Amino acid sequence: MRRFCCDALAFCLICVLMKTVSAAEPAKAPPPFAGRAICDRVRFVPAKGYEGDMVGGKIAGSNVSATEGYATLAEITEVPKTGQWNELSFHGNRPYRWLRYEAPPGAWGHISKIEFYAGKRRLNFKNFGSISCKDVAHGWPRVFDGKDQKFNLFLDGEQPDGLFVGTDTLDVATAAMPTLDPPPGSFSGPLRVTLASRTPGAVIRYTLDGTLPSSTTGSVYHDPIEIDDVTTIVAVACLEGFAPSPPAEGTYLAGPHAKPGLKSFHIGNSLTQSTNRFADYAKCAGYNHDYRRFVRPGIWTYRLWEDWATTGDEEWKTTFGGLEPLDHFTVQPRDPDIAHEAKYDLLFFDLVRQKFPDVQPWFYGEWTSRARERDWDRGRVPSAQMKEVFPALTWEESASAMFLYLEDLRERVIETYQGKKPPRVLPTTLAVGWIKPWLDQGKIPGLSGKDFDEVMFFDCVHPGPVGAMLVDATWFGAFYGQSPEGRVLPVHTGLNAEQAAAISRLAWDVVQNYPDCGMYDEGSVPVAAPEFSLSPAPIGAITRVTLNSKTPGAWFRYTLDGTTPTRTRGYVYCGTISVRPGMTVKAMAYKSGMADSAAVEATYPAIQPITQRFKIPENVVVERNIQYGQAGPDPLLLDLLHPAKPSAKPRPVIVYVHGGGWNSGDKEAGMRRLPEYAATGEYVCATINYRLSFQAAWPAQLHDCKAAIRWLRAHAKELNIDPDKIGVMGDSAGGHLSSMLALTGERPELEGTSGSPGRSSRVTCAADFCGPSDLVTFTAGRRKKNDPEMMVALLGGPTLEREDVARAASPMTYISSSAPPLLILHGTNDQSVPLYQAETFYAALKKAGVDARFIKIVGGTHGIREPDVIERVHTFFDKYLRGVDAEISEAEVQSKPAG
Repeated sequence: MRRFCCDALAFCLICVLMKTVSAAEPAKAPPPFAGRAICDRVRFVPAKGYEGDMVGGKIAGSNVSATEGYATLAEITEVPKTGQWNELSFHGNRPYRWLRYEAPPGAWGHISKIEFYAGKRRLNFKNFGSISCKDVAHGWPRVFDGKDQKFNLFLDGEQPDGLFVGTDTLDVATAAMPTLDPPPGSFSGPLRVTLASRTPGAVIRYTLDGTLPSSTTGSVYHDPIEIDDVTTIVAVACLEGFAPSPPAEGTYLAGPHAKPGLKSFHIGNSLTQSTNRFADYAKCAGYNHDYRRFVRPGIWTYRLWEDWATTGDEEWKTTFGGLEPLDHFTVQPRDPDIAHEAKYDLLFFDLVRQKFPDVQPWFYGEWTSRARERDWDRGRVPSAQMKEVFPALTWEESASAMFLYLEDLRERVIETYQGKKPPRVLPTTLAVGWIKPWLDQGKIPGLSGKDFDEVMFFDCVHPGPVGAMLVDATWFGAFYGQSPEGRVLPVHTGLNAEQAAAISRLAWDVVQNYPDCGMYDEGSVPVAAPEFSLSPAPIGAITRVTLNSKTPGAWFRYTLDGTTPTRTRGYVYCGTISVRPGMTVKAMAYKSGMADSAAVEATYPAIQPITQRFKIPENVVVERNIQYGQAGPDPLLLDLLHPAKPSAKPRPVIVYVHGGGWNSGDKEAGMRRLPEYAATGEYVCATINYRLSFQAAWPAQLHDCKAAIRWLRAHAKELNIDPDKIGVMGDSAGGHLSSMLALTGERPELEGTSGSPGRSSRVTCAADFCGPSDLVTFTAGRRKKNDPEMMVALLGGPTLEREDVARAASPMTYISSSAPPLLILHGTNDQSVPLYQAETFYAALKKAGVDARFIKIVGGTHGIREPDVIERVHTFFDKYLRGVDAEISEAEVQSKPAG
């Protein structure tokens, strides 16, 4: 099978109210179905406001697998009723193990609730869905959430097509799951295991390597299985015309081959709960591991201590009091306040140490949220290892950032910890950081980058079976000091032997090469120094750089702030580095069994803008690099252009905002647009810099632009400008920011604090040259996963993970009837910003009653240079800034070739 998670992938979501169309069945007479559930009814609730999106949706069933072989059972043909249960009945003429609702193309999956029935019996077993986890509230698990009685939660996918939800009915629609006699466990000597199914005529197939048999794979069971060693059996019951039953699984620890297992205790939240099969994996390797845990959903360490460990809670007392001498104890840190987290980790470590002095404490390294929005992702958690940390722009860098937090936490705890064995860091964070590039690079046969969500965020939060196995394999390597390959078998995962071996190799590579796990060996032959994928050279935007070494299997540490990395200091490299213009990357290589390499560096200067590129008329005076605000260590600068001839009355102002994808560009670009306005003697002009996305993510760019407007108002008298007549214009990203200035002038939450606070940032009018208006739909097709790098950098992550930020950064979000006049200009052949961004923006503005105009440049690309268009822009500013009675034509303009 190509996919893993057989029992957890695919699904049956919708049922609709009105008429349905039943799919035709094969002509071959089906086998007898007595005693097996046959789905013939569904109840469902549509997502509020999206009821029509369910028309054309289908109910389907499969006996092939969770992802293939679906036959249509019914189709929704009428719009269901909103806010209530709708019911759809249809002829069910055979049982199906996997049932699912398939949303129609373009529907984004919109459904609130669904239930499947066989007559009066509800078929609610192992639910699953397509991976559409934009956030927890809109992922597929909420479709089955019985607590949501008001139907406020619903599935809302990240792409318009291919969305589904469903349930695995397990063995109510298959042959009965096999039984293993005697049940799995420990035995003093050899034994014989008998497999059986209650279903007459069922064929049992089994494996002894942990892989999942099917109706055509695995050994056919005939006689009892002779066992005289550690043996794991996975068995399914098969019947012609039906899906295989769910598997019966278990490990037999027979005779002298069984080894005494360790004892471990684990506290934390549901990501600790995700390791609940660890003892099963240890048993596959022959260890009768004693695994205990105390977890609460979403809990942080301090609350476990204050609300359970010290309150006399009976469950805690029973759990803790029932522990036998422990070998390992784990906490699951999450509090970004390192001092606060360390306080409570120490309390737990001391509590356990007093009872079990020889225990080895561990920090269980979890991973960041799917949205990558925690403090370490955003560069808000200072590190003792480096002078400066930076926002993580990729999953790999988020793993590096969180691991840095864990190491700093360990150092804080070790300062006062009194136990025999200092706490260590379980490097699961690194394994999870590397699983994405391994998937992207095809290092796990049959899987790819598309499977990442299913591996690590199967239900929007928790790992799927494969991700859980990766975590448990890492634990096994750290606790038992052995490679999990060939020992930790892929039970519960659906992986084949080759895939399981790859997962185990990754886990062992991490454990072996992380010094704090205790298995790192120092050698004498040095590792070959790191090599940078991009040679040092000036760059004008955020650039991805990878590291390599001529030593196979080398690991790397790196810094971005000038600090020299060592094997134990700096970011642990997880596959990519986002380099900002002006940065120097320092890196070193290391590997267990070898000596460390020396640190090397590569500097990537910022490409400097070409100044005085545009000719300035003699009657225009330019004042450069005037500071209008401060952003951290960086001054915010603008250039002023004003007529050489003084004016008796204040002049209106035109402000230019440069483009460059929010991650490059400079105020010098304004010298191409503004001189002609200043040369008329009627305008003072300003061209401004703002923080680029490699310096700060959204909304820093808007904050800076607003600061410039406020600064101009604050200095209106000395500049002899009219504070009530300020217009803005910009190209591309600058067009987007100009529209944002026009539409958000009275929103305090978007103001920022720099540049004359207390003044208004509203503008009188705005001209938007080719700017995007809706960042949620900006990438060719809504919520496309492979966002341009400029979007990822601006939003602090992919659109699908940062949709709330994308919406907050979209001019479309702020349209109201009080908006000032806007002029939109866009080329029909713009390959950078799709034309529909301008068309939908204009339509929405007009619908709201805004004085908006739209000029379409037929054949135009990403850039406005047509003289007729530039003349109309001039007329637009004359009309709204100087009060000139003029008409502005909205007729289409034919683009002319450059030159």
